[in-house]
Amino acid sequence: MKNTMQNCNWISWMRLAAATALAFAAVLVLAFITTITTQSAEAQTLTVLYTFTGAADGGQPYGGVIQDSAGNLYGTTGTGGNLADCSGVGCGTVWKLDTAGTETVLYSFAGGTADGSSPLAGVIRVGSKFYGTTQYGGAYGYGTVYELSSKGETVLHSFCVVVNQSVNCDSGASPTTGVVYSAGTLYGTTPSGGNVGYGAVYELSNGAETILHNFAWNYYGEPFDGYTPESGLTRDSAGNLYGTASGGGIYGAGILYEISASGTYTILHNFAWNSNGTPYDGLNPEAPVILDAAGDLYGTTSQGGTYGNGTVWKLSASGSYTILHNFVGGSEGALPYGSVVKAGSTIYGTTTQGGAYDAGTVWELSKTGVLTVLSSMGGSDYGGVIRDAAGNLYGATFNGGAYNFGTVWKLTP
Repeated sequence: MKNTMQNCNWISWMRLAAATALAFAAVLVLAFITTITTQSAEAQTLTVLYTFTGAADGGQPYGGVIQDSAGNLYGTTGTGGNLADCSGVGCGTVWKLDTAGTETVLYSFAGGTADGSSPLAGVIRVGSKFYGTTQYGGAYGYGTVYELSSKGETVLHSFCVVVNQSVNCDSGASPTTGVVYSAGTLYGTTPSGGNVGYGAVYELSNGAETILHNFAWNYYGEPFDGYTPESGLTRDSAGNLYGTASGGGIYGAGILYEISASGTYTILHNFAWNSNGTPYDGLNPEAPVILDAAGDLYGTTSQGGTYGNGTVWKLSASGSYTILHNFVGGSEGALPYGSVVKAGSTIYGTTTQGGAYDAGTVWELSKTGVLTVLSSMGGSDYGGVIRDAAGNLYGATFNGGAYNFGTVWKLTP
């Protein structure tokens, strides 16, 4: 395996490097662009609730956060924990942050064949238990699904790839997204692995994994299927699953798909960027989608759109696709990777670049399509936002803070 720090940061650094050229070009264009669809508020109060040190408390949180009914926040870090493991940088943690700002490490990953390492995804909570994934570690080195309870951590599944001939390895590999839960069954995606290596959607029940879809792009299978599903899944009350793949499709810019409760796989939208198809559609959707009560789907693309800096989009229940906003870059922000949240007719989210410090912004998008920057960020938030009943927004940054190992933040209206 590669050096653990390299492993943990591979996706983040690759994304940042790939995005830098696009962002720089967009900034040059900004001097000549004005837009009436953006407002700057930045009057709301952003508070850093906790700063990670990269030591025993963890470092570099990549996934989003969740909140319990008492207001405590939970999440993961990709490094830190026990610094004796994973080449001295730590294999990552699951943490809790109480309302007084006290952080508690609930679990430090050990890596190796017995445990996972590098949990890029956040956690979900079901009763008193937590569930999540690690990108590496496990019996075959390709990541795990784990359960964390008061009794400790249990590896529920170790991912593998076809080259492991000793076991059935039509499994996914190296999950970077978390899981959703229903009636004792977990569902998730992997960006690689599967029977042709382009990623998979899986179901895990009583320790047994079932592959619901193997992504098969180009000559390996369906020529217009997607590949590299970087987003997690959304499940509706009828048991249908929704997600995106960041590449592939008819135009090679990614897809939005559905897997019905009966197992039927359907591409709902082919993203189409540049000369292939619609020139200003989105490119590379990487965030989980959200589903509202009307059956409409919402999400973001990390790039593409009019200025190449990403979009916010909507797919109505009737199948009509609409770009709700094209990110301009600069003070508005660019490259949204995290999940969004919807409250009434307003959508909230983050970008990973742009803003006053070029580390991203927190924004809201009104029903009429006006985007308001609520705050500039001191670090890049790849996990997106959650919102409580009082209208406070919460998230975690991968970097920034006093030690540059990330923070947990709160934005008060």
